[in-house]
Amino acid sequence: MVNRTIQVLRPRCRRPLTYTAPCSIDKMSKRSSEFAPILTFVVILSVGLVLGRVALGLLSSQDHASDARSNAGGDTGGNTGGNTGGNTGQNRFHKPLKMTVDHAGVEQPPLQRSDAVDLIDSTPVVGIEVEDRAIAFVLEKMRDPKAHVVNLHFGQQTSVSVSYCSLVDCVRVLKDDSESPIPLHVGGLDIDNQMVFLLNGKRYGQMSAALPLEDYPYARTTWGAWKQQHPKTRICIPPSRASIEHLKRSTDSAT
Repeated sequence: MVNRTIQVLRPRCRRPLTYTAPCSIDKMSKRSSEFAPILTFVVILSVGLVLGRVALGLLSSQDHASDARSNAGGDTGGNTGGNTGGNTGQNRFHKPLKMTVDHAGVEQPPLQRSDAVDLIDSTPVVGIEVEDRAIAFVLEKMRDPKAHVVNLHFGQQTSVSVSYCSLVDCVRVLKDDSESPIPLHVGGLDIDNQMVFLLNGKRYGQMSAALPLEDYPYARTTWGAWKQQHPKTRICIPPSRASIEHLKRSTDSAT
């Protein structure tokens, strides 16, 4: 009988493998960490430049759109058409126009004595004083669009224009040093229903600061109050289609 010896092999414990990075890889990692802030700055700068260009593009498009809207509100030069084009260079002088007309102002209307008219004391007037003269303008007669502007010349070089827009109840009195009445016309109506002037071929809003005339002092009052302050006043009743509601004879007939 053969005796066999069985040798039991015990498993050997293997040491865990370790990996040692080459020296070159360590150096690259250190360099990458050094350049990281610079790369971050470059990325942020690039993004900022792109956003800046986008913002400038948006602003430019808004400016073009605004210019287009302004150009669409230009002076058409027609009598009844809206403002769909035309002379856009005058837009800074007035708001977009609803309609355009050309009514010459009432020039040198007669100035009557106070005792020659039959107005009641509550009649609305605009009063001015020019060269030691007092003049009252009856607003009710100036409600006619063709009588919205009254142009007067006094003495040597004093011209005064009285304007009244009945739709917005606005008065403006203007002065110029000239040898003849100011050639101020009614030029149309803007989108706010306010009168637009026409002066030497250019249109201006009634209250435009660009109007090349000097503002002149005036008083909005009643005929009775003005006459009491200025007993020798003259009164201007411009010829127009508008009626006067404050005539004494109208009051008498009504009673």
